Amino acid sequence: MLGRAFVEVLGGIAGVRVEARTRQELDVTDHQSVMSLADLSPDIIVHCAATVDAEGCETDPENCRNIQVDGTVNVADLAHATGAQVLYPQSFLIFDGSETPIVETTPPAPMSIYGQCKLDAELSLRDRVPDALVVCMAGFFGGDEKDKNFVGKFVPHIFKLIGEGVSSFECQRRTKSAARKAGKPRLPVHALATSYIEAKKSPTSSTMPPKPH
Repeated sequence: MLGRAFVEVLGGIAGVRVEARTRQELDVTDHQSVMSLADLSPDIIVHCAATVDAEGCETDPENCRNIQVDGTVNVADLAHATGAQVLYPQSFLIFDGSETPIVETTPPAPMSIYGQCKLDAELSLRDRVPDALVVCMAGFFGGDEKDKNFVGKFVPHIFKLIGEGVSSFECQRRTKSAARKAGKPRLPVHALATSYIEAKKSPTSSTMPPKPH
């Protein structure tokens, strides 16, 4: 989903040549396959390949580590061989939530296998590509039915609840996003709000719930 968005945006910029691979076309856990892309001589590698099923990572930690960590190491080797810069989208789940908002000095403290693997992937990348740009996002959404992230899950759930007579929703906003360059302070980027929803049934009301914003 995120990779497709990058392709759409970057592909519309004059003078930019975009080479994108789907998960069917490129297995990032296969070192030889990744290194075969060296002939493309990339200037920048946007490394979006990942498994985003945090719950699934708890039941299959080996697959999670293979994709998140080993895959990132392979991409880092490609970048090192070609001299390419790397942009790596990072997850807020590398933090434990004990400090809010997340700021430049907040230490990583993952509480899940997914979060730990994402952190290990970042550290492996920074070790091999010291000038890699790591962007830590509070969340993102889009892609309609292909959106398997939070927003993509709760929007269909909202409509299901509406059909069951739920008409009152309470929202909590999370807005912090940050970017950081290896060895340097994190740089602020745009904030993205997502919402946690607590639904309450109201049998006498037919009012549609307000849109999250």
